[in-house]
Amino acid sequence: MRHVHFCLALALSLTGSLHADTIVMKTGQKVEGKVVSSNGETVEIEVEYGTMRVPAALILTVEQDAPEAIAAHLEEKAHDKEHAAMMRAEGKVLYKGKWIDETEKEEIEAKHAVEKKKKDEEKAAAKKKKDEELAKKKEEDRKKAEEEQKRRDQLAAENGGRYDPRAERYNRSRGKDDNGNPINNTNTNNTNSTNNNNRNRTSTNTQQNDYSRNRTR
Repeated sequence: MRHVHFCLALALSLTGSLHADTIVMKTGQKVEGKVVSSNGETVEIEVEYGTMRVPAALILTVEQDAPEAIAAHLEEKAHDKEHAAMMRAEGKVLYKGKWIDETEKEEIEAKHAVEKKKKDEEKAAAKKKKDEELAKKKEEDRKKAEEEQKRRDQLAAENGGRYDPRAERYNRSRGKDDNGNPINNTNTNNTNSTNNNNRNRTSTNTQQNDYSRNRTR
């Protein structure tokens, strides 16, 4: 809780102060105000929004502004206040660091709203496309799973009511595919025909050789 209070006070003090002391933190942040006490463990500094205690272990150094710097700071702050009053009198508003007309502000906000809507629509379209692709893939996976289950059910029916991977190998050995359909044996038949022709040629050559030997005798 003390750490939260410290961070809050630090954030408030970073907006600027009219005092002469600046605590430079080891993180690079600065706290401007007026140091009122220090006991070696903490430094108490008075800032624009109250008083805060900064642990000495977090402090890099404490700097003091020259009187000229303080006077310049006061003058700049007074000028900014006067300029803000003049802008408001002209009907202008401070929007993202710039003084602009209310109409211009509305136009800018309307433009930003259109751009935001366009981005939201693009993101929604991209999400819809992704969801459709996922749904399509899910449906394809479901169909593949159904086909696989049908194939297994068919094999199980051929194997006495249960699925056995060995039945698949058995079907293939009988010339059937995974679905139990006959495999195209054209290549096998061609191979068998070629083998038969080779055997016939061998037999014919053998008979001719026997005939030649008988004549020689």
